[in-house]
Amino acid sequence: MSATNSNIHLRRTDKALRQAEGIALEKTARRVSEERFRLLFECSRDAIMTLEPPAWRFMSGNPATVHMFRAADEQDFTARQPWTLSPERQLDGRLSVEKAKEMIETAMREGFHYFEWTHARIGGEEFPADVLLTRIELGGKAFLQATVRDITEQKRLRTHIEISRDILHILNEPGPLQDCVQLVLAALKTRTGFDAVGIRLQDGDDFPYFAQKGLSADFLLTENTLIARTVDGGVCRDRNGNASLECTCGLVISGKIPPAHPFFTPAGSFWTNDSFPLLDLPADQDPRSHPRNICIHHGYASVALVPIRSRDQIVGLIHINDRRKGCFTLEIIELLEGVASSVGSALMRKQAEAENAKLQAQLAQARKMESEGTLARGMAHEINNPIMGIANYAQLIKDRAEGNVTLAGFADEIIAEIQRVAKMTHSLLRFTEQQAAEPFASAMPIDIVAPVLSTAERAARERGIVLSCEVPANLPPVFCCRSRISYALTALFTNALEAFEDGTTVAGNSRTILLSAQRIEKKGRTWLRLTLRNNGPIIPEVIYSRLFDPFYTTKDRTQHSGLGLWISQSIVQVNNGEISFESEEGLGTLFHVDLPVPSQT
Repeated sequence: MSATNSNIHLRRTDKALRQAEGIALEKTARRVSEERFRLLFECSRDAIMTLEPPAWRFMSGNPATVHMFRAADEQDFTARQPWTLSPERQLDGRLSVEKAKEMIETAMREGFHYFEWTHARIGGEEFPADVLLTRIELGGKAFLQATVRDITEQKRLRTHIEISRDILHILNEPGPLQDCVQLVLAALKTRTGFDAVGIRLQDGDDFPYFAQKGLSADFLLTENTLIARTVDGGVCRDRNGNASLECTCGLVISGKIPPAHPFFTPAGSFWTNDSFPLLDLPADQDPRSHPRNICIHHGYASVALVPIRSRDQIVGLIHINDRRKGCFTLEIIELLEGVASSVGSALMRKQAEAENAKLQAQLAQARKMESEGTLARGMAHEINNPIMGIANYAQLIKDRAEGNVTLAGFADEIIAEIQRVAKMTHSLLRFTEQQAAEPFASAMPIDIVAPVLSTAERAARERGIVLSCEVPANLPPVFCCRSRISYALTALFTNALEAFEDGTTVAGNSRTILLSAQRIEKKGRTWLRLTLRNNGPIIPEVIYSRLFDPFYTTKDRTQHSGLGLWISQSIVQVNNGEISFESEEGLGTLFHVDLPVPSQT
C-alpha cells in the first residue's frame, strides 16, 4: 500500500471514529436529557400530562397528575377522556368542551398558552387550576404537554385577604355596631361560601349571638347561651364567682386553651377540618369543657372559633361552620384572627361612640327638660296668683248667694275646678323640682325602691290594702336617677291605690298590691324590670291609647290631676327606660318599668 493510500485510509478511520464518538455522545446526552426529563416528570409537584392529536387523548400522566385527579394509577388516568375532568361549564358559562378546544388551538398556533381553568376530580369535586399548554415535537410529530397547578389554597388566601380588606372598610365606616356586624357577616358568608357564620359578644355573664347567618332556629334554641346551669336552672360559677361557660365556645372565650394542642393556635383559636372524630374522643383526651357536640350533630365538619379581644379581654368570638371537610388552613385561621382583631378594635370604638352619643343625648335632654322645668315652674307660679283671686271671688259669690241655690252651686263648681288646677300646678312643681335636683342619670343600685316603701306601706295600711314586696338580693345596678325613679314609682303606686275606690270588689275580697323586681333579657341586652301589680278593676281597652296622655283621667277631676302616669312615663324615658302595662281579668293590672343594665355588669 502506497503512502498516499495509507494516509487516506487513516483519515477515513479517524473520521469514522469521530463520527462514532459523536453519535455515542449524542446518544448519551439524549439519554441524560430523557432521564432528567423523566426525573422532573416523575418528581414534579405540578400535574404534567401529554396529549396526542387529533383526538387529544392522554398519552401519559405523572404521579402528581394521578394524585391531583384522584385516579387509581396512570393507566386509570390515561383511559379517561379529557372532557370528563372538567365540569360541564366553566365559570364564564361557556361549555368546557368548546372552550378547551379554543385553548388547544391557541397553544398549537402560538407554541404555548397560559390560563386559569376549573377542573374536576374523578369523584366530581371541582377545583381551580392554572394551566400551561406547550406544543412539543416528538419524532417529527406535534404533541401537547399540559402542566396543571391546583390553586385552591392560593385562591382561598386571596379571597380571605380581600375579605379582610372589605371588613376593615366596613368597620371604619360610621354607623351602629349592629349594622356593621351584619355587614361583616354578610361579607364573610358571601365571599367564602361557608354554611354558617356568627359573632358572639358578651352580654352580662353570657355570650349570645350578637348576629348570625345560616344557623337554624333549632340550633340557636340551645346554643345561643353558653352558661352552665344547675339542676334547678341556676348559674354555675367558679371559685372566683365567674359564670361557667360550656362547650368549645366557652373554652375559647375563657382563654383556658391547652398549650400546644393541635386543635388550637397560639392566639387561642380552635379549628378542625373534620369534627366527627371528636365524638369518639376519650374524655381524658378531649380538650373541650362539657362538650355539647351540637355543631357535630348538625353535620358541620369544618368548625372554626376565633376569639374577639377588646382591651386585652376576650369579649366574644367569630364562629364559622361548614358541612364540607377541609375548609380551613392555618393561614386562613390567622387571617380570621386578623378579622377578629379588627372587630375588637371597632367594638371599642363603636362603644365609645355610642357612650359619647348617649351622654350627649342625656345632656341635651337634661338641658331641654331644665328649660321646660323653668318654664313650667314659672307658669305654675303665674297661674297660682290669678286662680287664688278667682277662688276668693267664687267664695264671695257663694257667701252672698243668700239662699240662691243655683248661684251657690255655680260657685261650688268654680271652686272645685280651681282646686283641680291647683293640684295640677302642685304636681308640675314637684316634678320640676325633681328635674332640677338631679339632672343626670348614672349607674345606681336596686335600692331605688327603698324610699318608696315606707310611704307606700303607710298609705296602703290606712286603706286596708295588703302591700308586699319581692325584690331579690344581688340584682344589678341600673342607669337611672334615684330620686326621679322613686318619684315615678310613687306616682305609679298612687295610681294603684286609687284603683281601689270605695265599693270596688276584688277576687277573694283581699285588695293587694305587689312590688317586684327581676332581671330580664330583651332587644339583645339586659334590663332590670320593676313591676307594680294590683288586683283591682282592669283598664278598659278603649282608653289604652290615652292612658299616658297629660291631664287625662277616668276619675273624679276634682280629686285627680291626670298627670301621674304622664309624669312616670316622662321620668322613665328620660332615664333611657321603657314603661308598659298589662290588664286583664284574673291577672289584674301590671305596670312594668324596664331600666337598662350597664353592659359590663
